[in-house]
Amino acid sequence: MTERTLSLYGAGGAGSNQVKPFIGVSTLPGYAKMDCTLIDTSDSNITDGVPEENVFILDGVDGSGKVRAQNYEVILDTTRQILLQHPFGDVAVIVFSASGGSGSVFAPIIMQEAIAKGVPIIGIVIGTHGTAKEAENTVNTLKSMDNMARKNGVPFVIIYERNRRDYGRKKVDEAIRAAILQISLLVGTMNNNSGLDSADIKNWVYFQSVTDVPAQLALLDIILNEDSAKDISDPISVASIYDEGHDAEFPFASDYGCEGFKASGIAPEHKEVHFVISISDVPQLFGMEKEQVDRYREVKNSRVVQSSLTDKNDKTTDDGMVL
Repeated sequence: MTERTLSLYGAGGAGSNQVKPFIGVSTLPGYAKMDCTLIDTSDSNITDGVPEENVFILDGVDGSGKVRAQNYEVILDTTRQILLQHPFGDVAVIVFSASGGSGSVFAPIIMQEAIAKGVPIIGIVIGTHGTAKEAENTVNTLKSMDNMARKNGVPFVIIYERNRRDYGRKKVDEAIRAAILQISLLVGTMNNNSGLDSADIKNWVYFQSVTDVPAQLALLDIILNEDSAKDISDPISVASIYDEGHDAEFPFASDYGCEGFKASGIAPEHKEVHFVISISDVPQLFGMEKEQVDRYREVKNSRVVQSSLTDKNDKTTDDGMVL
């Protein structure tokens, strides 16, 4: 069997934490080999035992402090050096938080580089809005990816996991790691007499080349059962993999589709897996995150401005001390 490679990048602290468990893991039969890279502006999330060859830390900086503009220029200037040391494989996945100051800048730039090289890339994005700054960053990251997609004329395809009170960090972690494994299975199925080749995958991700749907931010859902399939409205591009000899039980009426068959005995717990790209839920997703920003702004605008505790009768020194 031809071994395919999935380049797995963890950008920023949250992304690095998601990718670390895959470093050094043996490749499962039928799955792609994973080349893992942790990228950040500080080493605060790089734990002992992570091999140096799997890490790229920017020199001369120490984090971004959730300020996306803090290290934008140096990140932009360093991206090609990162990719020279940690190049793209057959397909790439980059995991990051939309709310941070580093990963949310690294990831769109790296996705843009993959697009320029014609490498299919998928972003796995964690949305968080626990503070006003996090909410603002999340909205601006979504805006960035949609704007860059339209300017490049090529879609930015992401899986979006929203961290919320009823769907906490543990569930987000589980969902992301399961998604990475499913994408690894899809990439590992390419060629190997499966009926699915690299051109199929490229057209699936970059759907603007085979449909009349313009490039924009798009969402990827991985569908394992018929109940989940019912939640998908207006699928645009679908890649499907099946057990050998299995007929689709819940097919999708999409603008573009491709399919392949797993080797016998691989991942028998799911007879069929569908990777569905759509755009119809993007406005709703963005609206939810924008609503959080607006709520924080309302609170800020209603905040009472406090007067100084000192008055004209106080005697103060030049440095402000009241004696």
